[in-house]
Amino acid sequence: MTNHELKALRLSLQMNQKEFADSFGVSLRTLQAYESGLTPIPESRIRAYQAEHPQSTPPSDPQPVVERDRWGIG
Repeated sequence: MTNHELKALRLSLQMNQKEFADSFGVSLRTLQAYESGLTPIPESRIRAYQAEHPQSTPPSDPQPVVERDRWGIG
């Protein structure tokens, strides 16, 4: 799973970073590092998440995602 796929998965679940970090079993800062591509996502963490949430798979062919702030500015 790439950093873009991870972010696309989180957004498809309509979760903010904190909610998804808790669900993914990592800290908010770690999730931010995964999503930004600064830190590789360990396969063991991906497998553990998928085992706990089998219905959660990344959207196929994820598109680059632009999150907007509360004013609609990217």
